[in-house]
Amino acid sequence: MVPFSLSVSDLLMIPKFQKAFGEDDKETIKKVLYENGMEVDLGIDEVFCTHRNLQGKVVSCMRYEGGERTCESWLATGAASLDAHIASCPDYTRRVELNIMSKTSCSQQTEEMLERAAHTEARKVATNVKED
Repeated sequence: MVPFSLSVSDLLMIPKFQKAFGEDDKETIKKVLYENGMEVDLGIDEVFCTHRNLQGKVVSCMRYEGGERTCESWLATGAASLDAHIASCPDYTRRVELNIMSKTSCSQQTEEMLERAAHTEARKVATNVKED
């Protein structure tokens, strides 16, 4: 599982989340979290902490913590992390090698190459995957 978190401060920019959060509609909140990359079936923790949100601001509020989706439809969006792409690789040996390269590389070119490879694979999948 790839660790993943979504800050309420970011999610409040989504009208559907605003309404669901205000009404404590747990099912709609789960749906919004799923749509934004969280694997809701593995469990979600609600944690109040100080963190940096996606806008780059340091905030103190609740965030949802869990795992990132690694399904083909999420990988094809272009929003999935490199770690999610690596975790979804079916070849264990390749997955280990990619993980080592992404963590130990001191070359920006290697990191860029891995990103391009991941997005190329995502584009291939996107052309073959129907919308949910």
